[in-house]
Amino acid sequence: MAKKKAAAKASAKRELLAKELRKLIPKIDEEGLVFLIKQSHTIIYNLHVDEMNKALARVDRWEQRATGTVKKEEAAPETYGGVGVESAPGGGSYVLVIGTARNILSRIELRKLVAVAKTGSDDAARGEQLYTWFQKHRGDVLFDGRIGSRHNPLLAKLARYLRTHYTVKN
Repeated sequence: MAKKKAAAKASAKRELLAKELRKLIPKIDEEGLVFLIKQSHTIIYNLHVDEMNKALARVDRWEQRATGTVKKEEAAPETYGGVGVESAPGGGSYVLVIGTARNILSRIELRKLVAVAKTGSDDAARGEQLYTWFQKHRGDVLFDGRIGSRHNPLLAKLARYLRTHYTVKN
């Protein structure tokens, strides 16, 4: 009974939010709509990755119970001046650390970022290219990392980290 009330309340709230969004759409220019669509795709993608990681974690727990073994906790990953990349459970995705923000990346996205970080004349220029890539494909990373400019020093550090810790396969 309580679950039905909670579900009905969530559904009513969702409907109010959807109604508000529909009212705002006529006031948003084309560029803003494109941005909203990209953000929606990012949100849906991140939800999918979260679901996959939860499923992988369930499999890991099941394997641990079945075999009677417990994995040792790994040490926190080393970051390079506030940036770094961790392997997510299951190995299918990665966690990009920028400052205190953590964003999930697919293997394909990480490969593209490494390729971007390998181009350019210096780390500052590579950082600017990373900014452009994030702006185009993963605006949530810029938002979560509080990166408001292509000249943010964390981007140059990220470029150096990716360039020195990863290689690009041909």
